[in-house]
Amino acid sequence: MPENTEPAYFGDLGLDRIVGEIVAGDYRTLAPLYFSIADAASVAMRHSIFRDLEASQSLESAITQFGADMRYTLDVTDLAASVGERVQAMRWHLYACQSYLRTVDRFHRGLRAAQPEAPALQELASYLDEYCGDAAYTRLASETARIARALGAVRYCVEIDADHVAVSRYRDEPDFSDRTLRILSRMTVTSDDLAEAMAEPPLRELSNVESQILQRVAALFPNEFEALAEFCRGTESFIDQRIFRADLELRFYRHYRDFMATVATDDLHFCFPAIVEDPTQSTWVRDCFDLALAIDAGKRDPLVVNSFRLTPPEQVLVVTGPNQGGKTTFARMIGQLHHLAAVGVPVPGSAARIRLPHAIFSHFERRENTAAGRGRLADELRRVKQIIDRVGPHDVVIMNESFTSTSLQDARVLGEAVLRDLIAAGCLVVYVTFVDELSRLSDATVSMVSAVAPLDPSSRTFRIERRPADGVAYAEAIARKYRVTFDALTHRLSS
Repeated sequence: MPENTEPAYFGDLGLDRIVGEIVAGDYRTLAPLYFSIADAASVAMRHSIFRDLEASQSLESAITQFGADMRYTLDVTDLAASVGERVQAMRWHLYACQSYLRTVDRFHRGLRAAQPEAPALQELASYLDEYCGDAAYTRLASETARIARALGAVRYCVEIDADHVAVSRYRDEPDFSDRTLRILSRMTVTSDDLAEAMAEPPLRELSNVESQILQRVAALFPNEFEALAEFCRGTESFIDQRIFRADLELRFYRHYRDFMATVATDDLHFCFPAIVEDPTQSTWVRDCFDLALAIDAGKRDPLVVNSFRLTPPEQVLVVTGPNQGGKTTFARMIGQLHHLAAVGVPVPGSAARIRLPHAIFSHFERRENTAAGRGRLADELRRVKQIIDRVGPHDVVIMNESFTSTSLQDARVLGEAVLRDLIAAGCLVVYVTFVDELSRLSDATVSMVSAVAPLDPSSRTFRIERRPADGVAYAEAIARKYRVTFDALTHRLSS
């Protein structure tokens, strides 16, 4: 599995915020969300698992239980490895083995009962059939049960006199277990409840007194604890790596489904995108939205959804329009859409047809880096060149407000040169700009304009419409530069 290294474009596209919300602190599941699988067969495989989970409550329950069981097993395993005291570490190791065996058996039964249709889950069920019937697994189960029975038969007494604690073998002294159970039964606690609690004891290191008691018990019963030590030496790596990987992968599905449930509303939908491999086919999405914005807005504030379509030879969306009209949100949305489609998960929108990107590049406005000894424009050009040198025909490039630090003429010349290089590379491009002329560069460019309310041009609708640019973007850029926008004038006149 790849290292959990965040892709460079995540911050620009708000994907860092989205992925953080999805994993909810379970950082073991970051890798599947960081890296695209970028082939249609793998995407179809993941879609089939999501569809199975949607259709089968018993499958979802089995996978959810498996995740909880594996999490406990791994936590006990980690505790056994971190505990410094030898006897305690060995006992935690045995608990971890017992937990692992219960986990595998329960998941095996649950997965078989659910009868999944997804080929990957059917393959996992077949693997569990083979694994649970293998001699090595049977031997692990037998040895674990034998050692647990031997330790369960250990009886000892603890005598406490003020601050003195003595440990000795049990010699028919009164056993208070039955009396304790009778008292607890008044609070509806049964022996089965206690047995279940003992099967999953609280995960904590023993106190100093408890640890010393355990050491003295081990000294009183050397044969039983030597057998435990031998068992631990022979089962250092008892977790099957395929089952371990299955747990990580299935956590990824559970986390993403939980995330979708927190975002989806009657107006915000997720869909399985159709994957396009033929470059002559159009790509499009209906009713898409920015997931990072949806997280911040929650379900209380309605979000505006947007759509787009590119039909070859179209490959560049040039987005213009008034400031704060949703252009950057639209650009981020398209970047998010393509990343999530390549990851193989449902994407925001009511329907979509997407060409899988091999790579995604972003170029967003940055503050001037004075420490590097370069001006802002020089830094922008350096970053753009890095993209042009690497981009290919299956890639996506999101450029937002590039070259705003220069004049209109320079921004036009630079933008045209960059877009011609990107068009020649054959990639999909979103180019947010105040230079309307770039939307008419060639038959590869499509003009998208952020709309305003017809009766009130100062009111943004946050809808991005496919229509010719109207020249408002540059006019507003000039007005902002000289502080003569409506908001700036209102503020100055009122102060």
